[in-house]
Amino acid sequence: MSKNTQKSGDNSVQIQAENVNLGPNIKEVKEICELVFEANFPRLKEAAAEEATKKAGELVGALTEKLAKTDFTTLENLSSPRKQDDLYVAQKGFAKSDGNEDLKGILVNLLSSSLGEVGDSNFNSILFSEAIEVASKLSTNDFKILVTIMLFNDLRFQVSNLEGLIKVTTSYAKKLGLVELNVPDLAFTNLEYHRCLQIEPLQRKLFFPFMRQKYPGLFSRGHSKENIESRLGATIEELIAEKIIVACLRDPSLYQIAALGREEFEEMDISENIKSEAEKLLSENLMGDDDVKNFISAKDAELDIFIKKWDTSALSMSRLSPVGKTIAHTYLDSKIEKMPPLML
Repeated sequence: MSKNTQKSGDNSVQIQAENVNLGPNIKEVKEICELVFEANFPRLKEAAAEEATKKAGELVGALTEKLAKTDFTTLENLSSPRKQDDLYVAQKGFAKSDGNEDLKGILVNLLSSSLGEVGDSNFNSILFSEAIEVASKLSTNDFKILVTIMLFNDLRFQVSNLEGLIKVTTSYAKKLGLVELNVPDLAFTNLEYHRCLQIEPLQRKLFFPFMRQKYPGLFSRGHSKENIESRLGATIEELIAEKIIVACLRDPSLYQIAALGREEFEEMDISENIKSEAEKLLSENLMGDDDVKNFISAKDAELDIFIKKWDTSALSMSRLSPVGKTIAHTYLDSKIEKMPPLML
């Protein structure tokens, strides 16, 4: 590979794509990354330049290692200006950082995803470019804030009872260190400035009411046979056979709507003439805040601390942007092997 000379004006990025034999060759990826970085990164004092080059090399090493382990057949995308700019922006950002492993992992995964996109102008390509640019300006605590919001706002946990919801919430909180999360207002202002989220003070979602709204079936105290039959106009046996009603999770002598969450209810096959009444039953006679608090405190005191942190900070009134979701999902993917389905 020849090393051509290019000149560029101030605040511009040199991109060199011609005469490069691109293909599924990891060695060439490494060479291109190094050339892009060397051509564009500002000239620094010797010690600083050595440190920057070292960090950029660490990022490239991690990227090529990831690509070598995957069935990656689109390295020809490196000929695109956007992909080369993504490589430079990521290396520059990591070179200027403290070199922490969380940022490295996020940038490597974002670059890998970017290289898998064909074309420079489609939504995903632009989104990955934005996320790469923003990620290097954030701290690990910022990543955790984004993940926390995504977990409870944008993910739907597949659980079968309230104990399961508490268990999976506790598991995520401990694995990601969410109990120790720092949530100063300044952090949210910074994330909003970097287009990761929008703070909506009038849309605050307190933890218990929000979870009850999202998973009403998990909090149901149940309904009597007579109440359900009179309101849905069918016998319990018929409703059970049609998978509309099940025994109450908290009291097997009573009954509840079979759906545990709102999305699940919308997917149920219910005739329109009883759907409205069934939806009312789904939302009625739910556990109160005190009942849930006592139940959770008895199961895990640390989770109770996290819930208070959610309710008293901007966590409960923030909505992620596409860039925020992309960074959060990438960080979560690097920390948790198996994730629940993402509801965008």
